[in-house]
Amino acid sequence: MKLFTLDCNYIQTEAIDSIIDTPLGQVTTYITHLDKVVDDNIAESTIWLETGARITTFCSEDFEAELLTCRPNYFIHPEQQILDCWAFLWRFKASKFIHEPNFIITWKENYKWEESGYNGDNI
Repeated sequence: MKLFTLDCNYIQTEAIDSIIDTPLGQVTTYITHLDKVVDDNIAESTIWLETGARITTFCSEDFEAELLTCRPNYFIHPEQQILDCWAFLWRFKASKFIHEPNFIITWKENYKWEESGYNGDNI
């Protein structure tokens, strides 16, 4: 682990897929570079933190990246309710110039947002 600094206990395992399960399907994240998807095959390992968060490390000849998947601290109005909340956070360090890296988050399932709320106003 090079980009995130850890000062807690952790367990290191083989890399796992970058997925968050939700009631509406799975959310996944990936990097694109020059219109190519950076494959999970370059993921080196996943580090499991005692908080339940995990860090997946990626390495190629062009860059190093780490993906933190965690439960963030959040504030909502007292009348609102959230059952669970997860987030992706990328750290990225290029070893040479990389033209237009993109960090993509997408629904893995084909959920249609127009099925929720009035004309999608809740989106």
